[in-house]
Order: sequence, then structure tokens, then C-alpha cells
Amino acid sequence: IRMKYSDVFKSMAELLVSEKRLSIRAYAGAGAFASMSVIFSTIAVYLSSAPFHLQDMWIGLVSLVGVFGALSSQFVGKYADRGYGTLFTFLGCGFLILSWVIFYFSSAGLGLYLIGFATTNLGLAFVHSCNQNIIFRIRPNAKSRLNAIYMTLYFGGAATGSAIGTYAWNHGGWIYTCMAGLALAIFATFFALLDYLLYRNKKPNVA
Repeated sequence: IRMKYSDVFKSMAELLVSEKRLSIRAYAGAGAFASMSVIFSTIAVYLSSAPFHLQDMWIGLVSLVGVFGALSSQFVGKYADRGYGTLFTFLGCGFLILSWVIFYFSSAGLGLYLIGFATTNLGLAFVHSCNQNIIFRIRPNAKSRLNAIYMTLYFGGAATGSAIGTYAWNHGGWIYTCMAGLALAIFATFFALLDYLLYRNKKPNVA
């Protein structure tokens, strides 16, 4: 059955209001993406300044470390299907928090920054893959609308994180940047914990 555009948007609004787990998981994803976006918004200015003084080409190559996160998505999705979505969500949040601890000390060497960058990409991949696995099970006949709502909030988090990262860098340098990224990772963890507390008795195949 084809729906009018107005009906589609109306049904999406109804889904957002009625399906609380969708909102909770979307906020967890938004917080995770926001935390990572703090890095995206500051990587060039941080690595081009002391003590690194990297040129643009080398900064671009540093970004390739994020491929570890992309490669992990299939692995995480497979285990989320087996009922480990909550566990891997918390692992992802833990990776995000850990990455900012590593980032804080990254001025001691580029290697630490690379480890932090890989860890934050891995954390986001874990959280995002688990989120999608769970929200698609809420209403299997409305996957496209569920995904549209989720991705809107998800990328809204990314835009917010970029703005926060830029502001933090301009007003407090790398220390404020790390504090901002850590706060957003904790924000994501809060909603992951809320999801667990509210839905821990849900069967994996129902989600």
C-alpha cells in the first residue's frame, strides 16, 4: 500500500511518540556520533599544531585508521542478531569513553592519537550497529520509517558534536575538546543504560 507523503510524515511522528525505545536508542546513537564528531571537527587544527605539525596529506592518512570501525560492523551485527546487542552497546560506549582518556594524553605521541582514533571509530560502530539491529525489530513492517527517524537524530548528533568540538577547541584548546568528547560519550552511555533498565527483560527476537 502506497502512502501519501503527508501520511508518511504523520506516521513517523506517531512512531517517535509511541515507540519510546526508538527515541532512547536514537539518542544513544546521536550521543555516540556527536562524541566522534568532536574529533572530526578538530583533527586538522590539532594535528597541524604543536607538537605534531603534520601536513594535510598526513592528516588525511591518519583518518584512514577509522577503517577498523567500518570493518567491525558486520561482526557486531552478527552477534547482535544472537542477542548480544546490549553487551556490545556497552562495549561500544566503553570504547568511546576510553578513547577520550587516550586522546587526553595524545600530545605525548602520535601513536596515542592513532589508538584513540581507532578506538572511537570502533566504539561508534558497535553502538550504531546494535542500535539498528534493535530498532528494526520494533516494527518489522516499518523499517524504512524507523530508520529515517533514527538516522535523522543520528546525524543531528553529528552536527551538534561538530559545533561543540569547534567551540571547545576555540575556548579551551585540547583539554576542553577532550572534556566535551568525554561528556558526549557519557551522554550516549546514559541512554544505553536507560535502554537496558527499561528493556532488559525483552527477548532478543522481539527486541
